[in-house]
Amino acid sequence: MAISRASDSSIQDGLPKYNDIWDGFTATSVFDNLATALVPSSGSTTTITFSSIPQTYTHLQIRFSAAESTGDIYFQAVYNSDTTQTNYPRHRFWANGASNGASSTINVDGTTRGAVLGAPLYSTTYHGVGVVNILDYTNTNKYTTTSSLFGQDANGSGIIELNSSIWLNTNAVTRIDFRCNLSGGGSASSTLNAGSIVSLYGIK
Repeated sequence: MAISRASDSSIQDGLPKYNDIWDGFTATSVFDNLATALVPSSGSTTTITFSSIPQTYTHLQIRFSAAESTGDIYFQAVYNSDTTQTNYPRHRFWANGASNGASSTINVDGTTRGAVLGAPLYSTTYHGVGVVNILDYTNTNKYTTTSSLFGQDANGSGIIELNSSIWLNTNAVTRIDFRCNLSGGGSASSTLNAGSIVSLYGIK
């Protein structure tokens, strides 16, 4: 079959698009929503699991808006069910309006059994929100790196923080457990409140 004419519009027909409001162009989207989980109003859950993750993307992204049943704990991503405490070294920068701080944990403290995504310190009522990038998740020649930007406004208090971590394993990521953890337990130690929502995206 010969192609007599091909244009930008014909090639991109049927592909997801977004409008560039700055210059008026329409471009092909590079983000695909792979899954979204919502904790129903009638209950709560300890863990949201994304399994059988497609291996056809370059990076992954998690976007979440969530609250927990217990304060002062971490949102975490556990890869391929690996809760080995020393496999998730991390860096953290944070500020709360009154003070700020930074930490670098190589051997990992007792609160961490996964890649740290955010730590709401002030309220179990107000949601914390975060955007998490999981880089080169299919590359078996390097460790998987995670970065997250997280914040929580608790109506008079709150926090903003930047986290980065590395998973000391070269396997491709095929499963992610999104959960809350306190005091180094190997399993989730707090529940996600009703209305919490977590979405997983593939980045081409």
